[in-house]
Amino acid sequence: MRAGRLKARLAFDAPVRSPAPGGGTVLGWSEKFRCWGSVIAPMTPPQESEMHERVSGGAVVAPVAGLVTVRLSPDTLGVRDDWRIRDIVSGEPGVAMQIRTVSPKLPGVPSLKFGVVWNAPGEE
Repeated sequence: MRAGRLKARLAFDAPVRSPAPGGGTVLGWSEKFRCWGSVIAPMTPPQESEMHERVSGGAVVAPVAGLVTVRLSPDTLGVRDDWRIRDIVSGEPGVAMQIRTVSPKLPGVPSLKFGVVWNAPGEE
């Protein structure tokens, strides 16, 4: 993968549960790392009718609205499908992409792909 194609500066956040003041827990996010990547889809939420199903091995995995590609690294190998991605340079403040699918690591392929949907500003 050529470096020129990785033009988005991305932050990867993992979910963190904290105790709520009145009992129970509250979902928050903890930034784990940043890296360069590419986002195939506009950085604004698409219309629901534009969403499509991602297919893996003939089975529907999850509806996705975009595809994020990053270089393979120890950090990116640890990403799970309950994480989110933020475009920290060109993205709108407060808009995050929720990861729905994580591609498997393939021999000889120096990148990983993540199927994403957009969260509305302020949506956790």
